[in-house]
Amino acid sequence: MKNEYDLIIIGAGGVGLAGGMYSARLGLKTLILGHSHGSELPIGGVITTTNLVENYPGFIKLTGTEIAEKIEAHTRSYDKVTIKEELVKEIKNVSSGAGDAVWDCRNSKGKVAPGLYVYRISSQGNNVVKKLFIRR
Repeated sequence: MKNEYDLIIIGAGGVGLAGGMYSARLGLKTLILGHSHGSELPIGGVITTTNLVENYPGFIKLTGTEIAEKIEAHTRSYDKVTIKEELVKEIKNVSSGAGDAVWDCRNSKGKVAPGLYVYRISSQGNNVVKKLFIRR
């Protein structure tokens, strides 16, 4: 499978969609994967369960779904962003040695993106995942 994306974002709520906008502005071809875990929409996230939002800057009164639709449309306006409704079933470390970890990200249909590099920052000896990038 050819690596198609520079960055995969798991979660298509407001934060995931905003992350997609920022990554596209940085020139990264980005895949955003969203899935519903309950009553929220898979693209838009938890805010879609809100009937009335009156504290979102620039808008006097909207529903959560209306805000989510505006954020999604803004994110989709970037050519480098692809948004899909898919559940990520497994993220597995397939590294064979030291250095940056390499991961596979799988959905229910098989691999989404093989060979993800995970760039880490050290926090008092603990490795914290900072960014996921597909190996080129």
